[in-house]
Amino acid sequence: MKKVREEFKTELKTVSEKVVSLEQSYSDVVKQNKKQTQVISEDNLSLVIKNLLETEKENIACKVDDLIKVGLHLNSIQVAAVERKKNNHTGKHGIVIVKLQNKDDKQKVMEKKRELRNTRIYKDVYINNAIPSAQRLLNSNLRSIVNAIGNDQGRS
Repeated sequence: MKKVREEFKTELKTVSEKVVSLEQSYSDVVKQNKKQTQVISEDNLSLVIKNLLETEKENIACKVDDLIKVGLHLNSIQVAAVERKKNNHTGKHGIVIVKLQNKDDKQKVMEKKRELRNTRIYKDVYINNAIPSAQRLLNSNLRSIVNAIGNDQGRS
């Protein structure tokens, strides 16, 4: 009986340690999932604006505000954050990352973005959804693979 009891105690201890480690790993997964969800939700509110004229001492927030109010005729849209990324190519304008307040505002902008081609000032400006960095990396890798396959097909 003593021997069985001791074996049972050791097995119970092992099982309880496994349960504790599983609880910890589960909580880590939940925390990481929340962080990823937060990053994804921020990307859902972001837009990328291409070919918006760049000046030396520009106020990019005012330019984006004018684009939305004058170019798209949306006066109720509030911009949460604006950032212009530098472009390494000379003669090209850097892209502008715009974060909006909510999904409704983003949807309104995306629905009216086609109207930009009818304006004289903003006819070359393009508005797209922001793509998360992980997806951009995956897309880049896929393009590299397709280009490599294409180059190999041409040599055969």
